[in-house]
Amino acid sequence: MLPYFHAPALTHYACLAAAVLLGHALQRIRARQLGLDHVQAGTLSLVLVIGAAYGAHWLALAAKGQLFSSHPALVFFPYAGGMSLGGLGGGLLAAMGYARWKRLPLRQHLDAAAWAFPPAWAVLRMGCFLAHDSIGKFSDGPLAVNTPTGPRHDLALYEILWALALTGVFARWPANPAPKLLISYGLLRAAIAPLRLEPSTLDYAGAAILIAAGSVILRQSRPQTT
Repeated sequence: MLPYFHAPALTHYACLAAAVLLGHALQRIRARQLGLDHVQAGTLSLVLVIGAAYGAHWLALAAKGQLFSSHPALVFFPYAGGMSLGGLGGGLLAAMGYARWKRLPLRQHLDAAAWAFPPAWAVLRMGCFLAHDSIGKFSDGPLAVNTPTGPRHDLALYEILWALALTGVFARWPANPAPKLLISYGLLRAAIAPLRLEPSTLDYAGAAILIAAGSVILRQSRPQTT
């Protein structure tokens, strides 16, 4: 069982900033390795982050039924927090729009972004773990966190472990990172959904969409045989 402790209030924001910088740097490095324009990859990284911030924020508001009833200042200011499924969707849509506008090879740039995603996500979710903002149901497992209300699942910790494992997979087998990312994250989200304090059908729907999208991309990546 893991101990419960308090981190400084700004730790969450420090991890967020570190994650953005790390992901930005890794995406540019991977783009250069793939023979892409690393400057355009850097711009695309920023577009992804902005799209992800709004996607996560808007989905969180929509889940509460507040997207169209909140003050515009709240709707159009993506404050810290949100739903990660919305972040993935918002980031992907923003990247697709930017790539189409600039006539960039979308799939190759998405592969660079997917390759850079796991280590950056691990850093980001470390902030959530230290802030204890993803506490789930009671648990007596070895990874349970001994919260003031008893030992519980910490869903951020599970995502950190997934991200670190996927980082290792991409280091050893770098091909097709985008579908591997989508499928594995969809499976993870489906697995941890029942562990939430208030499980939602949105988790299962999002997981199904991620798995389906990853499967389609993976199938398209396979060489065609005649």
